Amino acid sequence: MKGTRHSEEQIIAILKQGEVGLATADLCHQHGIAEPRQTYYRWKAKMRKLNRELRHWEKIYNTVRPHQSLGYLTPHQFLLQISSQRKE
Repeated sequence: MKGTRHSEEQIIAILKQGEVGLATADLCHQHGIAEPRQTYYRWKAKMRKLNRELRHWEKIYNTVRPHQSLGYLTPHQFLLQISSQRKE
């Protein structure tokens, strides 16, 4: 299997150009991608998967994970504590 000709930064830039509306065939031709189905669409699927994983991690970080800066409370517990103190 050959190594990649494009860096991660270049791949991200190419995918962003595709999101803006540049035709896939033109985009692939412009960047020297000979097999769009085997390269461009594989990159796109990988980025979708990474975005899903990032959103999942972000949700856990912002709701479930305790934070030292919040007195080892989860953000949800911290908000409940703050709102109960305001009511008093």
